[in-house]
Amino acid sequence: MAPNVMPATLSHVSKLWRDLILHAPKLWTKILVVEDLGPDVTEFEKTIDRVQFFLAHSAACALDVHIELRTFCDSYMMDDLWHPFHDIIDQFRQCTRSVSLLLAPHIWRIKSFNLDCDEFKPICDVQSSFPRVPMAMLEALRVRQLFEQQSFQNVLGASDANELTAIAISVPLVPRYAVEEMYPKLRSAILATVPVDWQRFCPKNLHTLEISFLPITARPNGRMLRQILLANEHSLESLTIHGAGPADYVPEPFVMSNVRHLDLGYAYPQELIHLVKCMRVPNLVTLNIIDLRRKLMFAPQRRNLSYDDSPLALFHAIIDEFPLHQVKEVELRQITFMPDFILLPLFPEIQIVPNLSRLPIPTTPLHFFCKLTALKSLTIVDPDPGTLHALNYLPPLFKNQRPYDDSQFTHVPVPVLDFLHLVDFNFPLVRFFLKVRCNHHISFRRLFLLMLNMPVGWILDFDSLFLLADDVQLFDTILEPAVEADLLIPPPVTLWFEHL
Repeated sequence: MAPNVMPATLSHVSKLWRDLILHAPKLWTKILVVEDLGPDVTEFEKTIDRVQFFLAHSAACALDVHIELRTFCDSYMMDDLWHPFHDIIDQFRQCTRSVSLLLAPHIWRIKSFNLDCDEFKPICDVQSSFPRVPMAMLEALRVRQLFEQQSFQNVLGASDANELTAIAISVPLVPRYAVEEMYPKLRSAILATVPVDWQRFCPKNLHTLEISFLPITARPNGRMLRQILLANEHSLESLTIHGAGPADYVPEPFVMSNVRHLDLGYAYPQELIHLVKCMRVPNLVTLNIIDLRRKLMFAPQRRNLSYDDSPLALFHAIIDEFPLHQVKEVELRQITFMPDFILLPLFPEIQIVPNLSRLPIPTTPLHFFCKLTALKSLTIVDPDPGTLHALNYLPPLFKNQRPYDDSQFTHVPVPVLDFLHLVDFNFPLVRFFLKVRCNHHISFRRLFLLMLNMPVGWILDFDSLFLLADDVQLFDTILEPAVEADLLIPPPVTLWFEHL
């Protein structure tokens, strides 16, 4: 039962139950506000009354606050005069400020704070009344605005910059010497698309930190990010950086000895290269890499996007600096290593490694996968030909008399892989990948689990999958007809090799 309904429902069973429930403050500590901008604010006003009632009966117990506000409607933002509910916006914002006023006297006892909005103004309204007081109970902080596209922008909107001063609880914006006293229990901080004054942001003792989807000018630069990370060097275990700051300052290498989970995202690969080169993660276990620009595109847009070889430089840095030999889990999202085969002559920096299957395998993904000698789990979202062909690499029977020295690739990639998960893929490309793997199944390690996310009808064109894994799981992916049709179009590189 929902936390905002359960105690109130129980209190209506009988008078004895009501007395019991009303005097059990821990039942009233879940503060939930989920509202959409609509034709009136009647439901929002009822929510305000409920929040007031819950706060009054929760005594001094630690609070879990979860707030979701949706104001974006049919491509119209709050500032648009033609917004269908433009006449209600002021009332909606006033209700949001009323919630802020109710929470203000109680923020000292908030244990977890989750604020999720689709525009920046509601984020400021929620916090408009919050005082800067010590928050000794705060353990988890998550503030997110659903505007991921701004990660491609160079500047922050003027209105957002002006309202930045309204943020209080969204980050520990206090003098550095007071951080430990103000937020001594803060362990998880997730800041997604929310601008921050990085000069004053310095929490300590974090286990989890996420900084993601910010415009370039709103990101911490290399020096600030280094200070933030080193302040949590002894405790930080999970780090997510989706869009690093510009490489205006590359400090001396620093060690994050406890980081085991690393999630890196880029709108342009150059954003991450300087971070990868200066950050040491000797105990890394899980590595996720995502192309944010391609992720936010539809499948047809990604297919029509011209190839960019800049990811190769980023992966060269990852291969050189990260301890890939001990990584056990990898997730690659929308990463592309090579163009269509017919365009390869236009990119002489992409060297193709000779192999038994005569596949066009670029050296970068092959080197990357050959380094992953302890990898157990691999997830690939929207795999490209270079990625899949590299996984199917087989050394040639005889050394080729070619200028390129392939002696470093003497074994198959990911030699101990148990779990392979393919998501949102081009159907002919993956069918070809599985066909090659089935034809050479003796040469590859048998998987424990093969998982495919795809429309259920596609399974009719797959066969002999039992040769590849002990267990094959298929998940039905619901796609729009246009998207599904696009994912059925063979890429040129696959067509070329189908009749080899």
